[in-house]
Amino acid sequence: GSASPSIGGSVSCVPATVVQGNSATCTATANTGFTFSNWSGDCSGAGACVLANVTANRSVTANFAPVLSLTLPTANGTGTATFSIDAATGCRIEQAGFETTPTPLPPQSSGFPHGLVNFTLGGCSPGATAQVTITFPQSVQGMQYWKRLADASWVPLPATLSGNTVSFSIQDNGAFDLDATPGVIRDSSGPGAVAAAPVPVPSLSQWALFLLAGLLFGATAWQRRKHS
Repeated sequence: GSASPSIGGSVSCVPATVVQGNSATCTATANTGFTFSNWSGDCSGAGACVLANVTANRSVTANFAPVLSLTLPTANGTGTATFSIDAATGCRIEQAGFETTPTPLPPQSSGFPHGLVNFTLGGCSPGATAQVTITFPQSVQGMQYWKRLADASWVPLPATLSGNTVSFSIQDNGAFDLDATPGVIRDSSGPGAVAAAPVPVPSLSQWALFLLAGLLFGATAWQRRKHS
């Protein structure tokens, strides 16, 4: 048996050599970042591959596809989110998952309702820009999308937040890529609620202060005249 593409996975058939008239069962195993699609050759479909009554050479191919979308539980129990990337850059999702937000938070944020999503993309064309879309279980409208850097500091990541969906781009070895390996993109980011701005205490103008001082002086003089 063979794999297509060859980096997508592997095929094993047991027994590897079949006595004439006997059967063999083939199994496909996907590599990280790929998923098994279907069989071709002397097996078809996506189910079990059983070569029955073998009387001549048989050939099977396991076809694999890059992982471009995953459904993940959020870190804070808010539900599940769908993480997906475009196929144009050759990237595939090698790892993705949510974590609770590490502290300290950005000063402009009051918290991350869903936590942060950490992901690693592999197989990208060096220098390519991947388009990322994350659909959350609740609305993220009005939030700020934050990127956590390797030194634990925070920077706003340019993103579009609309309804339940966040979309942004991230370039291999660009400003927001945490992995210096060409063709590998790593990120840790998420939508944070915007902290309420402090309510300013009204201040009196200089003329208002002069007027207030005059009123106080007049009231004091009146009280003295009244008692004299």
